[in-house]
Order: sequence, then C-alpha cells, then structure tokens
Amino acid sequence: MGIDLSKINIKDVDVKALAYEVLSSVKKPNILVIGATQSGKSTLINDMFSFELAEVGKDGSSTTRGIKKYSPHDSTVTLYDSEGYEVGAENEFKQRVFDFIDKRSASGEPEHYIHEAWYVVDGGKKRFFDLDKEIINRLQKKHIPVAVVITKVDKLDTDELAQLREEISKNFSTIDIFNYSVMLGHLPENDRKEYVQKEALANWSLFNLEIALQGGLVCGLNSALELKNKYCRNVIIPKYCAAAAAAVLIPLPFADSMLLTPIQVSMTMNIMHAYSMKNELKDILGPIIGSTFVANLGKALAGNLASLAPGGQVAKLVVNTAVAVPITATLGVAISYLIENYLKASVNANGNVSFEKMFTAENIRKACEFVSNNKELFGIDKLIKKINSDIEKNKNR
Repeated sequence: MGIDLSKINIKDVDVKALAYEVLSSVKKPNILVIGATQSGKSTLINDMFSFELAEVGKDGSSTTRGIKKYSPHDSTVTLYDSEGYEVGAENEFKQRVFDFIDKRSASGEPEHYIHEAWYVVDGGKKRFFDLDKEIINRLQKKHIPVAVVITKVDKLDTDELAQLREEISKNFSTIDIFNYSVMLGHLPENDRKEYVQKEALANWSLFNLEIALQGGLVCGLNSALELKNKYCRNVIIPKYCAAAAAAVLIPLPFADSMLLTPIQVSMTMNIMHAYSMKNELKDILGPIIGSTFVANLGKALAGNLASLAPGGQVAKLVVNTAVAVPITATLGVAISYLIENYLKASVNANGNVSFEKMFTAENIRKACEFVSNNKELFGIDKLIKKINSDIEKNKNR
C-alpha cells in the first residue's frame, strides 16, 4: 500500500506564528570591540558580521567617536565599538571604557551586560603596550572573557608575529590570541587559516557565551558555515528531536503523524535563521511560498515515514520515539546540507539561485535519502545516539 503525498493537509500549520516563535527566542549578545585608533577594528567588524556596521577610516583619523552601538533592526548581535585612543589621552580613554562597562553591569539586567570583549592589537605597530596589558587585565578582573586579535598581520614577518604573540602571552596566565588580516584572503587555505583566524575567533566567541546567547552570534556571523553547521547539530536539531519525542510519548498511528510537521517546520526555520537566511525567511511568510514550503516539508516527512513501513504497509506503521527522533534528526541534517549547497550555489551564481526551486519536496527527499545512505559521512548515528541519551537523562531529572 502506497501513500498519496499530494493530499497532505497542512492548513493548520501557522507559519507566521512559528516564525515569530523562532525570531523572538533569539537573545542578542553584547560584544565590546576595543583598541587603538586605526588598529583595524572597523575592518574586522565589517568582515566578521553579516551586516555592515562601521565606516573604515581612510585618512588616518578615527571614524568611531566615543563608544558607538551597532545593532541594526534585524541584527542578532549588539556590538560596541570603542573610539580608538590617541597618544596623550590614554587615561580619558580608560575612564570612558570602564565607566561604560560599570554602568551596564550596575543595571542588574544580564541583557545589558558586556558578554565578551575583542581586544584589537595593531600588528603594524609590532608592539604590545603597557596600556594594552592594563586594559585587558582590568577586563579579566571584571570576569569579561577577552580575546586578543592581532590585526594587519600582513605587515609582520613570521618571526615578528611569533615575538608579538609571545609578548602578549607572557603577560597573562591564559589568553586566547587570533591572527587577522583582510589582505590575505588570496592565500592557500592552510596558510589562510593560520594568518586569518576568523573561524577560530568565531568559535572562541561562541564557546564563551551562554547557550541562550549563542544563537544570536551564530546568525549574525558572516559565512562561518562550519560553525553554523556545528551549532545546528549540537543545539537546534537536538532541541527539536526532543520536542518530536515528547509529541509521540503516546505512539501515534501513521494517519496522525503529520502532527510532527509544525515541529519540523519550526526546526527548519531555526536552521535557516542560523545560516542568516533572513530574506528567505521573509519569503516564507508570504501565503504562496509559505504554504508550498510547509507542504514540501510535510511531504518529505510522510515520505520518510513511509520508507520505514514494513512491506510498504504505512497503515500499520506506529510513530514512536524510536521513529520520530531519527526522522527529525535526519531531516535537520539534510536541511543543513541543502542550505549549504544553496548558499554556495548563490555565491557562484551571484545570488541568482531560486530558493523555492531548490527546496522542493523532491530535493528535500533526495537530501534525506543522501544523508541516510551516508550515515558515517554525516555522523548521523552518533548524533541520534547522543540525542537519545540526552532525552533519557532529562527524563530522569
């Protein structure tokens, strides 16, 4: 007995409500970017994040006055860019920075705290100054995680870079240091990873944020596909697998299995949000694309479930935790895989790739099938095992 996938009823899936739930659950981390005038803070910010925030100075003067807040209306990260300090005005600079931090801490509201700081050291100057050391020490004493970013490393030879890193390291028992230059994108991948450590800085930032703030950072980052993929696997997919498991604590007959569709639609939207697909999410909120999108996911769910039915007898299939978790996990990994292919294709085609045509029911089905047939490549069995283990632990709490 087969199944007519064209007759799946998705009219009760409220796409707008699910999208609002996804978007409203994101909490913004506050990151302070601090350093000397013309140290490359603005260039670093514009390169790291998926929205242009800071004007880059061209005449040797600082383009950011005071401590400037950058948080566009659709951004998921709030950045505070400190005015670069000038020679002779160091004390005023320190006073301004720490008054700002203390005022936000005094609010008693965690959403106002500075959650981490990126301290920018100008590699072109080839020195780590006493003022740099003092500010970083004070930040650490306030229990603010601090990363040191050496910019303009293209102006240093290998020995000079090693000496500067050693000079910074010897002043602190623990400090994470990252190399960066916007001028070295042409290097081979291995060299680029050593001298342009954007991915490593992004991973450090994610690790040093509370879980509730991580989603905002992940969505706000530019590119960083590997980090976004890990976040989806470690946070988003397990969350929705647990929801799917809870929905079938009392096993469902196949006829009622479409109750899982809203969970999987919400998971897919969350994954899209993590990959910074804001325009595509807006398209989904439209009545035509939205209904097609939900229907395609519903068909993929039904098709995946039907493939598990013994002898194709879908009427006899019972959807329980042992079915719902792997189905949801496989779909989540497949959606990540599809999204990454879509984003890469969009870059190669200068954005001329249709989201609607790429995310058809057939393409989603094929992606799920590809993931299922390449479990070792995608680590799907390990992922499902960990998710099931976490679900059991939470049951026993």
